[in-house]
Amino acid sequence: MFDPVKSEIISSEEVREYGDAQYCLTTIIPLVENPKRNTYIVDQETLDNFLEGYNEYAEFIISVEKLYCDNNLPL
Repeated sequence: MFDPVKSEIISSEEVREYGDAQYCLTTIIPLVENPKRNTYIVDQETLDNFLEGYNEYAEFIISVEKLYCDNNLPL
């Protein structure tokens, strides 16, 4: 593994907010005839499932952004 470039203490409330949030996950599939960018709206469980076996995908994650609850805009 490797070390984080930054680490900070957060509150239990913030942990709950991130655990309950939805995320905009953006990926690219580069090694095909027509490369494409995919965007998914996922919760933490779906993100965990997506990352399971991720090294077997030909799809690269390029961003993960937490969404607002009320209008699904990135924070």
